[in-house]
Amino acid sequence: MNIGLIILLVVFVFLIFLWLKYFKHLVIGCICLITGGVKTGKSTLSVWLARREYYSALFAWYVKSFFCKLFRKPLPEKPLFYSNVPIKIKNFVPLQLEHLLRKKRFNYKSVVYLQEASLLCDSQLIKDKDLNNKLMLFFKLFGHETHGGKLIIDTQSICDTHYSLKRSLSNYIYIHHLTKLPFFVIAHVRELMHSEDNSTINVVTKDVDEDLKRIIIPKRIWKKFDCYSLSSFTDFLVQDNKIVEVKKLKVQNMVSFRPEFNFDVKTMKEYELKRSDNEKK
Repeated sequence: MNIGLIILLVVFVFLIFLWLKYFKHLVIGCICLITGGVKTGKSTLSVWLARREYYSALFAWYVKSFFCKLFRKPLPEKPLFYSNVPIKIKNFVPLQLEHLLRKKRFNYKSVVYLQEASLLCDSQLIKDKDLNNKLMLFFKLFGHETHGGKLIIDTQSICDTHYSLKRSLSNYIYIHHLTKLPFFVIAHVRELMHSEDNSTINVVTKDVDEDLKRIIIPKRIWKKFDCYSLSSFTDFLVQDNKIVEVKKLKVQNMVSFRPEFNFDVKTMKEYELKRSDNEKK
């Protein structure tokens, strides 16, 4: 056998070994939740996954439509892409509350992306029993409603989300950080198990960097969404850019939403002087 061919075969086997050991191919279910800290790459991974799943569904629709036309059968519904934030993709439809309340339905096989899900339905909404029931039906029956569609969700912590979502999950994806390379980024992730009653515990004995798997994502995904899209709610505010020279390293005023904590040193000195004077009298 040619020595060059043997070397190529060894390199190929070695690359396969590296891929299986250090990289991960995400196979997601009907509902996929991605968590991670602030600006760790949740949206990058979520949008990439959602687009991947949508184009896969769209390709399947084209194939099925071809045979339906060939045998003169009714065409299936075209899958669409729904999201609560703007995404550059074919067949984009803005998500509405009516979709979650099941007053409007999605096209079959559609893909839905929810960014920052805790802003949509957080864990503190449990007092509204009617809403609880509707959200439970939405998440529990999403696969039935969409005939096998996909729901991609991201949030900073699974604890922030409504219990109806947590009770519809058995596992989720945690992203630790992104590594930037020319033309690509590498998402460092870990798949974790979830149980609403905390009976399932994720036991991790290794350092977090040693236990993470990697996913390669092309950088062109950043042209499909704005990672600061929610800044539109503060972009119009007056800027505070007054720079001061720091002369004292002691805190001179306490900034707090508690009125009893919101004071400054000058006010406290005046108060203490008045109190001392009153005691002397």
